[in-house]
Amino acid sequence: MSDGAARTTLRRADAHVRVDDVDGRALDEATRHHLSRVLRLRDGVSVTVTDGAGAWRP
Repeated sequence: MSDGAARTTLRRADAHVRVDDVDGRALDEATRHHLSRVLRLRDGVSVTVTDGAGAWRP
């Protein structure tokens, strides 16, 4: 992914989440609660995840 495409993806994301493993497929219960109950995000929104060390994915 080019730098421009990466910046666009990050800007368009509805939320950004820090996780231990960006390759993991499931979010922990606290993160799911925060996204769905606190931020009130619904299915189908764009969320990016990062490990805090530079790795990320949409």
